[in-house]
Amino acid sequence: MSKSIPQKEIRQHNKFSESIVRKSALSKNIVYLLLNQLSPNDPNEKFYTFSYADLSEKIGTKVTRENMNSACELLMKPITIKNWEGTTDWKTVFFTDARYNDGLLQLKINPTCRPFFFDLKEQFTSYSLNTAIALKSKYSKQVYELLMQWKMKGGCTYDKDELCKILGVPKVTQASWTRLCEKVLDVAQREINEVADIKMKYEGIKRGRGYKKVKFTFTKQKERAQDKALTGEEWLRIEEAIQSKELLNELIRFIPIMIKDLSRFMKIKNEKFIKRAFTQAFLLQYANFDCGFKEEFDFNIDAYKPILTN
Repeated sequence: MSKSIPQKEIRQHNKFSESIVRKSALSKNIVYLLLNQLSPNDPNEKFYTFSYADLSEKIGTKVTRENMNSACELLMKPITIKNWEGTTDWKTVFFTDARYNDGLLQLKINPTCRPFFFDLKEQFTSYSLNTAIALKSKYSKQVYELLMQWKMKGGCTYDKDELCKILGVPKVTQASWTRLCEKVLDVAQREINEVADIKMKYEGIKRGRGYKKVKFTFTKQKERAQDKALTGEEWLRIEEAIQSKELLNELIRFIPIMIKDLSRFMKIKNEKFIKRAFTQAFLLQYANFDCGFKEEFDFNIDAYKPILTN
């Protein structure tokens, strides 16, 4: 089971989302978690450090020396940025150093790549870190990033060959539309519809006898299972966890649903008010975890404890 990661959106330049580079699901997850740590004040020489144990918890898959070796080989591969600043194609590397042993990974970012992530005012993509991590296939992860560029329009169309380059589809798969659908597009559609807050579909656009383009359309999911009200049994499990101060990861996972239920029960329409009061009080009291609301909102936690006890 993957470890709970604080909800956060990753922001990156569209050209980085569309860059051509060999990838795996693990190498993508490492990049996501690194971007979650990235700060504009970081020195260029900084190494970003991950333990295998922490990576395994966060992504829900055991990280070993063997699969880390494969992931690092991909992380150090050149990336190609098409039409950067006009018509220039730019080939570079995202990481300049990767150091790893039996339990620790250290990565250093190429300073010339930092503009992909900071001071972005236009042509950028923002997407959910948790969703990106939860998607299992490397193709699903990349398709999700591409779709999030077009979240305001709800759709996009890509040249099939160019899309396959971005996704890193093998030529033998790319050559057959049926195989491409089965191995890549159907997998992405299924996983994204199960995990993300959007519902997507795709269709091939023919020119002559072959498919030349892929059209994606997507809409916001109406209501996902995790947004539904809790059952009496689930509330009982939460109460037991509070009493024993155990199962905290499961409790934290239920917090967004508990907020919705409390909002309905207390007839308070301002769900944001309940969210900041409940989350701060609950996590500080039971999980010893600073959720970050303390500095953002100035309020007395004790004033909201009746939300937990009544």
